[in-house]
Amino acid sequence: MKVIFLSFQVNTDVIGVKYLDAVIRAEGHESHILLLPSEISRDVQAALDHVVLQNPDVLCFSAMTYEYRRARNFAQALRERLPDRLAVFGGIHATSDPESCLEVADVVVRGEGEETLVELLRVWEVDGRAGLGCIAGIAFKRDGQVIRTVARPFIEDLDRLPPLRHLPKSLYVAYRGEIRSVREPEIYKKYARYQGTFLSVVSSRGCPFSCHYCCHSVYRDLYGRTAIRRRKPELVLEEIEQEVREFGNILYVNFQDDCFMTHPLDWISAFCEGYAKRVGIPFIVRTTPAHVTREKLLLLKKAGLRWVFAGLQTGSDRINLEVYGRKVTAEQFLDAARIVADLGLSAWYDVILDNPYETECDHIETIEVLLRTPRPYQLDLFSLDFFPGSELRRRAIVDQIPVPEPGAKSNAQPEATMMNRYIRMSPTLPRSLVRRLVAIRGNSLGKALGIVAYALSLVMEPFVYLWMVHKSNDFRFGRTVRVFKAFYITAFNDLLLRKQG
Repeated sequence: MKVIFLSFQVNTDVIGVKYLDAVIRAEGHESHILLLPSEISRDVQAALDHVVLQNPDVLCFSAMTYEYRRARNFAQALRERLPDRLAVFGGIHATSDPESCLEVADVVVRGEGEETLVELLRVWEVDGRAGLGCIAGIAFKRDGQVIRTVARPFIEDLDRLPPLRHLPKSLYVAYRGEIRSVREPEIYKKYARYQGTFLSVVSSRGCPFSCHYCCHSVYRDLYGRTAIRRRKPELVLEEIEQEVREFGNILYVNFQDDCFMTHPLDWISAFCEGYAKRVGIPFIVRTTPAHVTREKLLLLKKAGLRWVFAGLQTGSDRINLEVYGRKVTAEQFLDAARIVADLGLSAWYDVILDNPYETECDHIETIEVLLRTPRPYQLDLFSLDFFPGSELRRRAIVDQIPVPEPGAKSNAQPEATMMNRYIRMSPTLPRSLVRRLVAIRGNSLGKALGIVAYALSLVMEPFVYLWMVHKSNDFRFGRTVRVFKAFYITAFNDLLLRKQG
């Protein structure tokens, strides 16, 4: 069968879709991926015309909650021109809210999609709609009622999946009213993440936590458990080697695992030994503070680890434990941050803002934890969203807390409150100054000084970041310039896309 995958992300880092494309190709199907990163009318029209011209048997839509509106609108327009094609929605939004997706789709794939999609294509080709009820892991409508079949088990053996390609030849982008291959230099530089200098890899699936705001709380409800599945170190290394050989401009290997540090020590030892000898490019991992150990980080650093991403989320243990269901205390976070700093690694920490369950005292606890965190470090600040299907959204509805419609807000744009600004300035300004500003925040002079201090912190942030990037590149000036160039060109392109959309 002929399949087209449609993604609405702003870059080519669509790991899940790449896996699906590779899996069905291995099964003998014809497939390619079409990326539609903007809402510019000429690009949308070009994408519609392209799909119609290709005349596929199956249309597969992948969309996060923030992209669902665009995916729905595109699907509606496409189905007017190809009304008899099988339309399938997948991804975390489809998993958590299949009802909304079934307004425009025939079938929703829930959970991990590789095995489900392979079976769906096989059954549809033979039995059509009549065979849907026997397929595990999907939702569809029958006589106007939504039918959810039994959940398909996790894929336990990830090594059965084809190797992930950084930029598969089957990947195309709608750009300036044309459909262009991502292998073209102009498209490669614009849409390959950070101009293609970041190679994203997955060495495991799953997370040890199922935080109430996170997609893993949805997966826990679907599967009845959480599960970490690991690939063999040798297969991960072979995949990286192949991509580095083909794309000589890769500056970082970016591990997208939810928690890389859940790998046991023997796995990390085998990986590090091979990585140092065969790859040697600086790499990035994500983890939870609860899984950071000095022994593991030391091995990883010797192999090339330079950046560690981890979540604080809030300095309030009450919020973390009781509201977020996150089993990490502030002291555990600080212990992990001290290890990261002691080993000279660059750190990026997440904080969630705009939580209606937090009090001013909780905010001050967050500020205090950040002030105690070893510097330098970077903050990623997110505005709390109540995603469909998440435990936190269910709780907020019960507690009669207003929640926005899915996709109606951006979690990348926190509210412009002074408390959020105090949190943002905590990594850069003198600790005593931040504490003093918080203490006098209630009077007019304190508010005025807070605004001035916030402006100063915005000026200082790029210099702190530059220093951390320089350190992560072992103070090699040439590499640092290349990294900064890729970062800032990407940031400009993303901003331009948002304005045009």
